[in-house]
Amino acid sequence: MRLVRIREVKLLGGYRVELTLTDGRVVERDLGSMLVGSVFADVRNDEARFREMQGARWFGLPAPTCAPMF
Repeated sequence: MRLVRIREVKLLGGYRVELTLTDGRVVERDLGSMLVGSVFADVRNDEARFREMQGARWFGLPAPTCAPMF
C-alpha cells in the first residue's frame, strides 16, 4: 500500500480546505473540529490566523501524519 500525502492545500473559507492528494484525489475537509486545545487557540479564535496556513506542514507535522483525515 502506498502512503498518500497532501500535495496541495487550498483554503475555501471558514475552516474548510480543499486537499489535493498524491493519489490524484481532491477532498474537502472542515478542520474546525480538529482545532482543539490551547495549542490551537489563536487559530481557532481568529480565522485570519488560519488563513496563514502553508501547505500540509501547517500543523508542524509531516503530511503522512494527517492521513487519518481522509
